[in-house]
Amino acid sequence: MAHARAFRPDTPDVDAPDLDSVLAMRVRASDGAAFEALFRAYFARLASLAFAYVKSRETAEELVQDTFLRIWETRSTWEVTGNVRSYLYAAVRHRAINHLRKARVGARVEENAAASSAHGEGWGGAFGLRVPAADAELETAELHAAIERAISELPDRCREAFALSRQHDLSHAEIAAIMGTAVKTVENQITKARTHLRRRLSPWLNG
Repeated sequence: MAHARAFRPDTPDVDAPDLDSVLAMRVRASDGAAFEALFRAYFARLASLAFAYVKSRETAEELVQDTFLRIWETRSTWEVTGNVRSYLYAAVRHRAINHLRKARVGARVEENAAASSAHGEGWGGAFGLRVPAADAELETAELHAAIERAISELPDRCREAFALSRQHDLSHAEIAAIMGTAVKTVENQITKARTHLRRRLSPWLNG
């Protein structure tokens, strides 16, 4: 990766989406500092996404690095449809799925993508879950098992849409672009997931 001066936007009040667009434009112009800024801004989040599919931190990081390498190699003709964040998430998701298909486990890719989310952070907060004070360690283990079972019962793409929403804080429009489906479909899938999990996890719900 090029080592150059640190990238600074021309205007200090540029918000994140516009800054991403500025970085992409400068990457197309072979600005190494802009490329490094984009890489640093998204590497950790994209590696987390890839890890949900491939279950290997090293492989996940390699997939993200390969994605950015491909962008740099084709920078003069690099075109982004939609916003940069959605493009990067979709590109890494596609590369992770292809990796699994080559490893002859493609049939389980969407299941694998959501399975790790059962032990991820933030699920309890999404549903207002609580762990009773008595026997807290046992209750926590039971809660994790209940979350895992509940999520595993969701249809494949429903699980994936829900994971992208809760773990990566993506909008419905961004998830639709990443998964190649309609925004309304994503909305329906997430609503279905929330309804199912609330019902299955009712013993731990506050109130």
